[in-house]
Amino acid sequence: AELRFQQALALDNPDIYYKDRDYPKIYQLYQQAAHRNHWKAMLNIASLVLSDYAVPEHDPEVAVRWVEKAMQLGVPDAYDMMGTYHQNGTIRGGDATSAYAFFQRAAEMGSPSAQTFLGYKIAGTYDDPNGEFWGNRTIGTQMLECAFAQSYGLAAYRLGFLYAGEYSVAEKTRARTVLQEGIKLG
Repeated sequence: AELRFQQALALDNPDIYYKDRDYPKIYQLYQQAAHRNHWKAMLNIASLVLSDYAVPEHDPEVAVRWVEKAMQLGVPDAYDMMGTYHQNGTIRGGDATSAYAFFQRAAEMGSPSAQTFLGYKIAGTYDDPNGEFWGNRTIGTQMLECAFAQSYGLAAYRLGFLYAGEYSVAEKTRARTVLQEGIKLG
């Protein structure tokens, strides 16, 4: 499974112009790895199915089934992806409430992307009546710190700017440190 996954990654190289990539072959290799319970291949094939690339199928139900299979394996990023599917309407009847339940589960399981998303959304100093963010800065900061501790670059970006907006010298210093580490993370 890992060999097939690595072969697919090599063909899906971002240094190769996307129109020059062999997406049917990439799809086939990811599918072979996914059938052997390679969770990263499952999530990649789900993304390919929903993409505009020339792959054999573009059925959202297929993408959802692959993500559900990864969820059954206990993969935090699968819960995060399912939250995205609920949020963007890929799942019929999905809404922000169901999406946030999946994001919360992913964050609890340790997904740095879910922790960053939720941490940023709840790190406000007050609640936004339109629902864009909520005022729970302490918990939001803790979630961002947890994602940053996992070397997640976007968390460093969000956390650094959160600290930069504070007034104390200690928090400004922390902001500089976090942002410098974020640069190393890309």
